[in-house]
Amino acid sequence: VLGLFPLRDPRVEETFEASTRNDNYLVRDADGRRYVLRRYRRNADRDRVAFQLRFQRRLRDAGYPVQSIVDSTHDGPVAFSLDESWGLFGYVEGEHYDFDRPQQAEEAGRRLAEFHLLTEPFDEPDDPYELKWEARSHWTEGDADLTRLQQRFDEQAVSDEFEYLRAWLDDLRDALPLPELDALPGGWLHDDYHGRNTIFAGDTIAALLDFNR
Repeated sequence: VLGLFPLRDPRVEETFEASTRNDNYLVRDADGRRYVLRRYRRNADRDRVAFQLRFQRRLRDAGYPVQSIVDSTHDGPVAFSLDESWGLFGYVEGEHYDFDRPQQAEEAGRRLAEFHLLTEPFDEPDDPYELKWEARSHWTEGDADLTRLQQRFDEQAVSDEFEYLRAWLDDLRDALPLPELDALPGGWLHDDYHGRNTIFAGDTIAALLDFNR
């Protein structure tokens, strides 16, 4: 797979924390530069992966902190090997989000707002890539989902947790009825914006990771 990217004598140094969805490898080339090689397993569709990388590159071109993308020899950023999609990214030094640093929370909120503003002009059609906002199902299917979930925990002592979930769902729908939800303007969401998908250098986000959704 590494031979599908224009690197000089690349080698895998280690694998990152195991994921049930994608595989990530730390790679170093002969010049000492480091990269992250990703095998896409969650979204296996080639067009969908290519869209993710175009979206990420659009953000980087606008000055947003994301990893650089290395184009493959397949005439684009996505390489294909054994019917799998692979991408190669620049490695970003830093640490994951620290819950004890409120300055990082402020930075994360500011960058999230910036993400929404920068992606507003991004007008690629979403239908070919099955990009759907699944959160709407909390309004339309939330009760049935909770019932099915509760059945899986039958006779286990989790009643307090389900009471909390039902109260949360009721509060959500009371505060924002479905017609008002549907009237809100649309936009792009990262949809997995959490501490493990951010790299910080001090109190500044150095990179937002993982554009699967």
